[in-house]
Amino acid sequence: MLVKNRKILVFMLLFSFLISMFVFTSSSFAEEKSGSEKVAEFPKLSDLDGKKISMLTGAPFTEYVDKYVKGAKYSFYDNFADILNALRVGKIDAALNNTAVAEFQANKFEEFAVIDQCIEEMEFGIAFKKGNPEQKKWAEGLKKVGKDEVDRLWDIWVGADESKKILQEQDWPGKNGSVKIGVIDNLEPMGYIGEDEKIVGFDPALILSIAKVLDIKVEFIGMELAGLLPAVESGKVDFAIGSMLITKSRLETMDMIPYHSGNVVLITRNAAKKSEKESSSLNNFKKQIVN
Repeated sequence: MLVKNRKILVFMLLFSFLISMFVFTSSSFAEEKSGSEKVAEFPKLSDLDGKKISMLTGAPFTEYVDKYVKGAKYSFYDNFADILNALRVGKIDAALNNTAVAEFQANKFEEFAVIDQCIEEMEFGIAFKKGNPEQKKWAEGLKKVGKDEVDRLWDIWVGADESKKILQEQDWPGKNGSVKIGVIDNLEPMGYIGEDEKIVGFDPALILSIAKVLDIKVEFIGMELAGLLPAVESGKVDFAIGSMLITKSRLETMDMIPYHSGNVVLITRNAAKKSEKESSSLNNFKKQIVN
């Protein structure tokens, strides 16, 4: 009888130990998962009232932000990398861009988070000089490429699998001539300089798909966002593409072919990461005091 009671006691102790280990592991996992979730430093657009917001030079979106944010202080940069650096060090409080760029950068860098509020629902556009008859040809080419192919390219270039991000070679004859196209070259994943020093990204990938259907050779001319529309206007390029959202002001001087949705959002710092850094700094400070 005594041996039997001992066996029962050992079993109960072992069972209790396993239960406690399960609870501890589950709690640790929950804490780790919770810690990995991003929390925007400014969760709502109205939290940015009076704060510093930056965007690319040539991005006409202050009027849209003003609908939600009162007294914002704007600044403009030629390069989005510089904007992110300014955000990182606290020189600005938020950065404006489209959902593709914002989510891509937030996924790439732990210290950034996207505010979960859309400022404006818009569409990306390919810009042609007013009255350019080539616009109709390229619009028809885009239609032949089809929405499914456009979405496939979008998923590749906005996604995380770098091995799939390869531009197709221009192996078609080019019987219908060639064009010079202005494209943004400093805004990943839309258009940027790849490892082989060539322009890659969603926008050039889409243009090549249309060019293949039209049997036209393409030469990409890389530039900053602010230079795209002036290059079209001056005739330096035949047309331009580069994360340009269609707005009323742009349609006043350009004809634009819509090719994908691109909502306007704001990126800010990841408050969870900031708290983690502050906690780490506090712990280090405490250790220094003890020592």
